Amino acid sequence: MAFNILARTILELGAELISSDGIALYELLKNSIDAGSRQVRIEVQVALRHSYYQGALAEIENGIGEYRNILEDGDRENASTYRFNKLREIKEFVLSSIDQKYMDDLQQLIIPRLNDSRSFAKLKDSLKWIYTRINWISVTDWGEGMSLADLQNVYLTIGTRSRQKEKSARGASDAGRVYLGEKGVGRLSTMRLGSRLRIRTTTNGEARVNNLDVNWSRFSHDSDRPLSDIMIRPRRGALKSDRAEQGTTVTILDLSSDWTEDKFREIVISEFSRLIDPFEGRGAARILRLYFNGTRHHPLEIEQKLFEIAHAEVNATFRYEDQGPVLRGHVNYRLRGRERSFVMREAELRGQIGAALWPALLNLGPFDVEFWWYNRSALTDLPGLGNKREVQRRVARWTGGLMLFRDGFRINPYGGPDDDWLGLDKKAFSSRGFKLNRQQVIGRVAISWKNPALIDQTNREGLTETPEKAVLVALLQQILFNQFKVHLDTWDREVRVQDLTTTDDLQAHVERAQSEIGRKLRELSLRVPAERAAIVELHGLFRRLDGYVQKARTLAEEYENDRGKFVYLAGIGLMVEFILHELGRATSHTLRTLRSIEAANFSNPAELQGTFRTLDDQLATLVKRIETLDPLSTSRRQRKEDFNVFEVVQQVVEGRQDQARRHGISFRGNFGDLEILTIRGVRGMFVQIIENLLSNAFFWLGVQSEIDPETDMFIEINIDSDNEAISVTDGGTGVDPAAADEIFEAFVSHRPANSGRGLGLYISREIAGYHDWTLSLKKENTVRRGRFNTFILNLSADGR
Repeated sequence: MAFNILARTILELGAELISSDGIALYELLKNSIDAGSRQVRIEVQVALRHSYYQGALAEIENGIGEYRNILEDGDRENASTYRFNKLREIKEFVLSSIDQKYMDDLQQLIIPRLNDSRSFAKLKDSLKWIYTRINWISVTDWGEGMSLADLQNVYLTIGTRSRQKEKSARGASDAGRVYLGEKGVGRLSTMRLGSRLRIRTTTNGEARVNNLDVNWSRFSHDSDRPLSDIMIRPRRGALKSDRAEQGTTVTILDLSSDWTEDKFREIVISEFSRLIDPFEGRGAARILRLYFNGTRHHPLEIEQKLFEIAHAEVNATFRYEDQGPVLRGHVNYRLRGRERSFVMREAELRGQIGAALWPALLNLGPFDVEFWWYNRSALTDLPGLGNKREVQRRVARWTGGLMLFRDGFRINPYGGPDDDWLGLDKKAFSSRGFKLNRQQVIGRVAISWKNPALIDQTNREGLTETPEKAVLVALLQQILFNQFKVHLDTWDREVRVQDLTTTDDLQAHVERAQSEIGRKLRELSLRVPAERAAIVELHGLFRRLDGYVQKARTLAEEYENDRGKFVYLAGIGLMVEFILHELGRATSHTLRTLRSIEAANFSNPAELQGTFRTLDDQLATLVKRIETLDPLSTSRRQRKEDFNVFEVVQQVVEGRQDQARRHGISFRGNFGDLEILTIRGVRGMFVQIIENLLSNAFFWLGVQSEIDPETDMFIEINIDSDNEAISVTDGGTGVDPAAADEIFEAFVSHRPANSGRGLGLYISREIAGYHDWTLSLKKENTVRRGRFNTFILNLSADGR
């Protein structure tokens, strides 16, 4: 038995699925483009607004009710008089509501019809007839058109995959036309616009036009009729004067919403201007011809000067090369005169995406990104664009984040005024500075038919939630936040540091100014004795200013003294995350063992003894985790002391042994020797550095094992007593030489968003600097070619 489908199901796929009139028109536009038309003409004629029409219908219903009430009172003469006056009142309202520019053309159509309406029922029918004929939306193209068979077998078949089949038939070749439709339901978008549909279409070589008329009200919620009961038949129309004529005109009648010139203009500016990639050529202006009540409206084009005045520009590509997937790009911070390029290959991409989404990354397909960033306060007057306010307004027309285009046509709503698909505003407004938010970015992401796993939602409101979409978002956020914003902040900090005047210089300036002003004031007091009191007050103000400078200097010195404390506290936060994770795992194991003891019926004492031995081992693991925290305790945190490097490293490694066994990682090196290397420093801070290096090693070993299951899973720690240095080498992915320096910068991370904040190495290097130690990446291929796998912590700078 097959499903029985009610006619009103069509309503769910059409009028109620499309969210706006602009999107509905976009669906019709895409059909025209898929038909091969190089131009599309969209016309809206509204002689009587929908709200006025509804108001007139409401007055008719009110008149019917009042007329019946008077009749029920038995007063037929008054009832007849009321009806006559009410009908005249409604007719006058209708005539006054019609756009006067159409009255000359329409009065022969409208006035006789109204004059002939001598009852409420007749006037209601006449009003509906008039509204349907004087208001319409038409979409005309000169594409392939449709034959009578096409109308029957393709257009009237909901969900047909004719375009999708043509896409698939093209295979891996770039040749062939790009098709935008893929679900076969876009034609139902006309239901959103109006209740009646009229299609006039023809193909090259046909003798006649082919017609199709649909009354969508037959599919309303009030109908319980099966879909199969509603018959719609295409029919042949008039003969063509030229058999070569081809194309389609879709006309929507009985419009469902208010259309005004302001509404149409807003759709043109905010939606049509972005529908066709405005970064390529003339965008929508190249294809669309748009008219409202006979007046042409032009889609906006991005002025090239807007790109030239951007304060930063970023370009990036994602491709599949012989060595695997590669994300590469370039950042140009014009405002500061700084540039950098970046490359993320398989190792970094695996670290960023994670094992679960790696297959989706391989299935994602290539894409391009480009965007321009604006410091709105730094925008200025510009010849050809206007004053500062006008320049800001022109920039604001196109900001909103990254728009997404497939084969040059936009996927709504990304990059629109109400969409934050990449979390730009969420991050910006939850932190200080507002350095990167949607209102500062104009840009696009370009995908194509080569990204078949990125599927449009049926309601045309973005992409379906798939692993491939999650990967796309993650990569774009990597570009925006890690490759762009982090370095933007760094370069801005460098400029601020260079521009800052030291408190010593400030004090010197104040002292010189105070001396000069004091001399001038004394001269002034001699010349104007009457103002002596005011002059004394000015002297007092300058003395207070000097006091403020002294306070600022003291605060700066205190900040410098406390800097190490702040770095230390941030480091604790990172370590606690790891330790809590391990505590949770160890506690879970311990509880399972206790439950097994409680539930078991041990008849063999040796078996019971073995279970308790397991419990003892697990409790010992908990103790090791807690001991790791001991050097970080509040009472010891800032106190320098002498300690044996071998002993502390052994303790840290012992705390990681259980984790190492789980992941099949072995420790190597001389750190376990019974030697002594005594240094002076804050023991807890030293632990933080070693823990961070081990944490990174564990993570990247896991990534490398995904790339190559035969990876030698090792961490080698060697302590050089003579040179007072520690080397930590792992068999993981290693560091790309291009990123060898930037990995020590704050917030630079190639891990997934929930797996790291890009602070570990930055804090570790700050801790090292606090002790006059150095932490660096050895720029040699110690494990695999083209990658750096060894960190060096040099402890020799500090006295022992």
